[in-house]
Amino acid sequence: MKQLEPHSSLPEMDRLTGIDPVHAANMTLHELRIHFRTELPADFEDRLVRRMELAFARHARWRHRAIQAEEPDFARMFFRRWLAELLFKERRDLFWRLPSGYRYGVPEWQRTDAPKRAPVKTLPEPPKVESVEIIRPIRKTVRQSLPMVHGAELLAA
Repeated sequence: MKQLEPHSSLPEMDRLTGIDPVHAANMTLHELRIHFRTELPADFEDRLVRRMELAFARHARWRHRAIQAEEPDFARMFFRRWLAELLFKERRDLFWRLPSGYRYGVPEWQRTDAPKRAPVKTLPEPPKVESVEIIRPIRKTVRQSLPMVHGAELLAA
């Protein structure tokens, strides 16, 4: 029996989503190579593209989200997650050096030379108001309560 490849009958993913999975996988691997300054296994790109095609073919909700996104950042987010998974299986030394957000698809790690945000403006202090004495009426109780007496005290009296 001839085994068909699951992605052979796919609709044109590039046309429907506007995402080129080969380019997105290559860019994701490139950013990781630069970060670690090392070479990664050659088959990682093929495995990432294959996983993207399988997710597109098998999962209707994922396919719908990919079509709505129409941007490569959507694909790269998943490639980061899947790449962290591959590193965990094959290169644990690199996996443990990944930034924590990378495992969840967070784009790029925080750069130390990135410009800092402007400080948050504080609101001016409200004008000072002279203190005003509040006079509250004293409430008179209708019935005064009796002090509590325990049973032993009653017997002693």
